[in-house]
Amino acid sequence: MLSQKVLDLLKNEPKLLPENQAKYKEILDRNGIKKDSDFYVFMSEYGGDMDGSLGYMINVPEDLSNTDNSVTYSLRQNEGIPDEYISLLDFGYEDYLLYNLTSVPLKLGRIKN
Repeated sequence: MLSQKVLDLLKNEPKLLPENQAKYKEILDRNGIKKDSDFYVFMSEYGGDMDGSLGYMINVPEDLSNTDNSVTYSLRQNEGIPDEYISLLDFGYEDYLLYNLTSVPLKLGRIKN
């Protein structure tokens, strides 16, 4: 479950409509996101599209559903990012913020060139 601190931050953010929540859950399931993770709950209820202090977080389910324009798929194909990572930021940033499907905690990391 999302922590109270996160829920407090989201209290003014609208939740997705039920039909969009169902659509996003299907996309997240297809991409191996653990149903019991906070990431799954957050993305299926809010979808991403958040502007914060680290930058603009993309709508991950939409990104994963559109392979032609997907940041995640592009990073996998062109940058060699392993399949267990999902991008949270678009290409407007020099750094990557990636979600690791194999671990529960979300961590910010900088990729050194």
